[in-house]
Amino acid sequence: MSEDIGLFEAMYTQRALRYLKSDPVPDDLVRKVIEAGIRAPNGGNSQQWGFV
Repeated sequence: MSEDIGLFEAMYTQRALRYLKSDPVPDDLVRKVIEAGIRAPNGGNSQQWGFV
C-alpha cells in the first residue's frame, strides 16, 4: 500500500476474507502486534488477555 489510510476508512472499506496468503508473517511484526494487544486498555485493568 503506497499511501496511509485513516483508521475509519480502513474499517469501513474492509471486506471479509475467505482466502489468506500463505506468506509467513515476520516474527518482528507478530511481536509488535502482540505488544500492542497487551498494552491495549481493558475493563477494570484486569490484564486477562490471551492470544490464539
